[in-house]
Amino acid sequence: MLRRNTWHRDAVKNELAAMGHPTAEELYLSLRAKYPEMSRATVYRNLKILEEAGGIIRVIGSVAGGERFDATVKPHYHFICLKCGAARDLEIPYREGENALIEEKHGVKIEGHRTTFFGYCKDCASKKTDKNGEL
Repeated sequence: MLRRNTWHRDAVKNELAAMGHPTAEELYLSLRAKYPEMSRATVYRNLKILEEAGGIIRVIGSVAGGERFDATVKPHYHFICLKCGAARDLEIPYREGENALIEEKHGVKIEGHRTTFFGYCKDCASKKTDKNGEL
C-alpha cells in the first residue's frame, strides 16, 4: 500500500538522519523541541511506516535505552556499547559473499544480512573498572 508522504514523515526521517542512531523516545524529544505540535504517537507511527517501507532500519540487538533506528538503509554493520548503549555504523566492507555461502550450504535464498558487534565504546572502555575488575 503506497502511503502519501507527509511533512511529519519527512521531519522524522530528516531528524533521524541528523541524529545517527536515536531511540524512538530520543527522536521524539528532539522533534518535539522543533515542532511542539508533533505528538509521540505521530513519531512512533511514522517510524513504523518508514521501517515497513524500507526507508529506515531498526538496529538489531540494541541495548540500554531501547531499540535504535538508522536512516542509512544500504547494507552495513553496527557496533553497540554494552555499557552506555551507544550505537554507530562500522565502516567495514559488507560481505555479500557470505550470502552465497549460506545459500549454498543450507539451500535457502538470502536477501541480505545484518550483523551487530557488541563491546565497549572508547569512552566506556577507558573508564575505571569496578572493584571486581568489570566495566
